[in-house]
Formats: sequence, C-alpha cells, structure tokens
Amino acid sequence: MLILIKNAEIFAPAAAGRCDILVNCAGVGAGGLPDAEGYLAGWERSLAVNLTGPMLMVRACIGDL
Repeated sequence: MLILIKNAEIFAPAAAGRCDILVNCAGVGAGGLPDAEGYLAGWERSLAVNLTGPMLMVRACIGDL
C-alpha cells in the first residue's frame, strides 16, 4: 500500500497504520545564479524540500521504525 503524506505534522497513524519503511525521495534545486534576484527564496525552498521535509517525515515515523 502506498501512502502519500502531504504534511508530516498531521500524519495520522491510526488511519494509515504502522510505518514499516520510509522512502524520502524528493529534491529540488535552488535554480538561477547566486547573484540573481529571487535566488534566496529559491534557496530557502530548496532547503525546505531537501532537508526539512525528510526530517519531518522521519520524525513522524520514528516511533514505528
């Protein structure tokens, strides 16, 4: 069974059951040149997706792993 979790903070183990395996497979790049306008926003989005997202998923499932 494949379960997609949109937001790890609202993960509902009672509805989804036990988490036996977690695959954190997502990633984005910041895009653009470091001196380009809007680069910082892209960088922050990149960190949110590539670092914060996987950490929240592990945090949500750690009790079952």
